[in-house]
Amino acid sequence: MSRPSSDEMRALEQLLSANVFDVSAGLFVATFGPGTDSTPGREMRAVHEALAQLAGLQRIGLLGPRDDRALVVALECVLLWERSLLAARGWSGDHATPTVRLLRRGESVRASADPLKAASAALRNLVLPGTPG
Repeated sequence: MSRPSSDEMRALEQLLSANVFDVSAGLFVATFGPGTDSTPGREMRAVHEALAQLAGLQRIGLLGPRDDRALVVALECVLLWERSLLAARGWSGDHATPTVRLLRRGESVRASADPLKAASAALRNLVLPGTPG
């Protein structure tokens, strides 16, 4: 891992201060929405790459900046997808590669006329533990 540049630190701070539900909806569309592979599964690496691109980071994960808070945001987003029944974590292949797979509700969101609006609506009713709701 390399030291984050000042631009990467700014991008990371912006990502960390953003509304997690908005980030999650945007990441869902970047990962599964129009213009992406039509298969229902993605390696977790693809989710990390999509988040890095959305956040303006070169990359996140093992080859990214030493600061792994962006990985935490990616995991939070996937957990929100799971709680809203959009997608779920799993493993595939001989090496048990971490993946994320669309669920039926996620397929409906992806096929909707406005996937970002549909993803936001699916996530909107979630209440995070420890928050008023």
